[in-house]
Amino acid sequence: MVDVTIEKPELAHLQHIALNLRHEDEIEVVCAWPSYEPEMVLQMQIEQDPTARVVCIDGEPVAVFGCPDVSENAMEAIVGRPWMLGTETLHNHPIRLTKFAINAIREWLEEYDELENVVHRAAEGNAYWLHRLGFKLFDYNDDYLGFRMEAGEYV
Repeated sequence: MVDVTIEKPELAHLQHIALNLRHEDEIEVVCAWPSYEPEMVLQMQIEQDPTARVVCIDGEPVAVFGCPDVSENAMEAIVGRPWMLGTETLHNHPIRLTKFAINAIREWLEEYDELENVVHRAAEGNAYWLHRLGFKLFDYNDDYLGFRMEAGEYV
């Protein structure tokens, strides 16, 4: 049986994930933070996001994720921005990953009015994943695709 745990991020987790990033996530890191090493990007992400957690499968850290509040104005919609950077090991567990993502989205939509994310156009696998989970595409800019989901849209 596969043991899946959710843990608070530790430096060893981040180092392992940074050294084993999925190709799609390497693209995201290089495009969004071209002057930073992946480990530094992961450290910045968890410092800026108190919701950040690590997924471990059989003790191996395979992903770090979170969903910080990125609302610009308290009078408008409360917006969460889900993010995840993971290792190639995730490809070995597509059903577990999908179930985990669906449950996380449901929980986040109880807290936020909407969720949105941006994905570099070169990271096609990540764009496909968000679309598959039910996010709607919107044109963000020349380099990035935007994805959004409102609370009432998800079952």
